[in-house]
Amino acid sequence: MQSRREFVKEMVAEPLFWGGDELRMGPREDCKVEGGDCARREAAHAGPAPDEKRVAALLDHAMQTYFNAQNSLQPWKQIVRPGQVVSLKLNSMGGRAISPSVALVAAICERLQQAGIKAGDIIVWDRGSRELESAGFKLSNAPGAVRFIGSDTAGYEDASVSYGSVTTRLAKILAQSDVLINLPVLKSHNLAGVTMAMKNMYGVINNPSALHGAACNPYLADLNMIPQIRQKVRFVVAI
Repeated sequence: MQSRREFVKEMVAEPLFWGGDELRMGPREDCKVEGGDCARREAAHAGPAPDEKRVAALLDHAMQTYFNAQNSLQPWKQIVRPGQVVSLKLNSMGGRAISPSVALVAAICERLQQAGIKAGDIIVWDRGSRELESAGFKLSNAPGAVRFIGSDTAGYEDASVSYGSVTTRLAKILAQSDVLINLPVLKSHNLAGVTMAMKNMYGVINNPSALHGAACNPYLADLNMIPQIRQKVRFVVAI
């Protein structure tokens, strides 16, 4: 039977924490937490936005530590392969203050391209286009470049899928992706309690409001057991 430590390590690989002044993130020391190393450095900020170079350095440190890798590209080459379509599912509902930063997403996209993924095969997305914009991302669907798009624009599959208590339609972006990298936000929820990676998958379906009854139980677990979600989510980078 899988231990709690092993489960946590598989579900959340190297959480990264940083935020703006409104989040009051101050200097931190490296720490050890159950489930693996927790990479923490002083706030990666120079003014109102994260410093891109320091965010990239923190990402590299976290990835190399978790994968016990010798360089910054080795971990990504274990997650993706050239020719695959890779999508980054954000949680941008909270706007700039409580969302994956533009700097973090840019660093991940750069490492993916260095690992052999074409820019045109990378999709940065969330449920709504306006939510992406409110988090600081510029919408773009230009061929040959990294795409930034919402499911409200790209649409949902016509056919429904089911598992347990859940019947839903998946986002077309998810259906088109070979690999999904989950970028959730650790936060409280008035029904589910504390939410992060699993709850972020409510943003890849057409009917999330139907899955909130009984404190999201068992909908949250059943949703993440849908094969197209379970098999495509390869990695989690949480803030």
